[in-house]
Amino acid sequence: MDMIAGDLQPISYLENNGFRKIVSFLDSRYLEHIPSRRTLTRKIMPDIYQSTKVKVQQMLIESNYVAITSDIWTSLNADSFLTVTAHVYNTNYVLKTFVLTTEKLNKNHTAQYLYETLIEIFEEWKIINKVVAIVTDSGANIKAAIKKMNGIPHIPCTAHKLNLVVTNALKIQCGADESDVDNNIGWDGVNDLNILLKKCRSIVTFFKKSEIGHRCLQDKLKQLSLPDLKLKQDVSTRWNSSLLMLERLVTLKEPLTCVMMSLKDGPTMLLPMEWRIIEDIIPLLTPFNLMTTELSGEKYPTLAMVIPLVRGVNIALNSKIMETELGVALKTKLIKNMSDRFNLIEDNDVSPCFSISTVLDPRFKKVAFTNIELANKAIQSINNELAASIGNELMNNDYLRTHWLLPTTYYFHIYANLNIIF
Repeated sequence: MDMIAGDLQPISYLENNGFRKIVSFLDSRYLEHIPSRRTLTRKIMPDIYQSTKVKVQQMLIESNYVAITSDIWTSLNADSFLTVTAHVYNTNYVLKTFVLTTEKLNKNHTAQYLYETLIEIFEEWKIINKVVAIVTDSGANIKAAIKKMNGIPHIPCTAHKLNLVVTNALKIQCGADESDVDNNIGWDGVNDLNILLKKCRSIVTFFKKSEIGHRCLQDKLKQLSLPDLKLKQDVSTRWNSSLLMLERLVTLKEPLTCVMMSLKDGPTMLLPMEWRIIEDIIPLLTPFNLMTTELSGEKYPTLAMVIPLVRGVNIALNSKIMETELGVALKTKLIKNMSDRFNLIEDNDVSPCFSISTVLDPRFKKVAFTNIELANKAIQSINNELAASIGNELMNNDYLRTHWLLPTTYYFHIYANLNIIF
């Protein structure tokens, strides 16, 4: 069961001839003890699930704070599910991540229904009073559901925002928006990035489905002493797959062009200017892919990295010099989309979690901010929270309340340390 769950293998794996042969080779006596599928699903799996659940619950009990990430997704059978993941530090201060549940949603996804579902999950795992933040996409229903949980902040998923920034920009058409470019068509004759992507997609599809095309490409790679690389197909749900597709096309540009010229029924070839556009837009998309990868880490917290990464992406975009009009239009659109979605990310009144966590991170402090006043505003917010917390501690402690000298010294050291930190 550990093997099946850990390696994501089907339960029928135990019945495969190859698996039974290797078991027989290692110790034929065990063949008689391999559990049946019925025993596996009705006895062994529930037992391991319960023992694992107890271990996770114990770790959640030992932790004072739990962060939650959640998402609603749809299966191939059109069934909706809600997955809830918990993030905690164990007693050794190592960040641990657990998928608590994947619940099937049987009603309309109203805010009240999602709220009730989340509350039931939190109560089952006994973390209702430990949840300090919930990260989801920016759907109106899930935001409204979390708003009903008084005191638990909702943090919008930055990776989801980045996805919207890029997917919206990739629909660019030169001249479709006056803020993008002034002319109705690029001087290169290519004015629709979506059409260019479809053309690239058709080339990849051809070489993946055509035995002749695939074989000719492999032969050309050997002839040119190039690595045995394959073209990559993009998928509609992941924008960075389009970037990976374009990068691989550029890598295989020479052998690909030679093969397409030799094939009678091959796909439509890319024009020289289309290659220039592809090479122009790849550097624009690369920073977004790097930022998404950095924010996808499970072994380290990523909240404090958002402001520095947003600033880094903006600097990278503004430093790019584009050679094609479509590249200029895409750059302009990406910069605009970043501004629309992240322009208030440093403001403590709008995004307190981002600004405070960045200031408290010794790698960044105030250096990561574009506006130093907003950094000072976040520091003041931290000072106020610490002062209120210390004041409450003094009022609730009889010894400290009656011995005024000690609290005065206590305050002095706290603020001295704060000045050193900041």
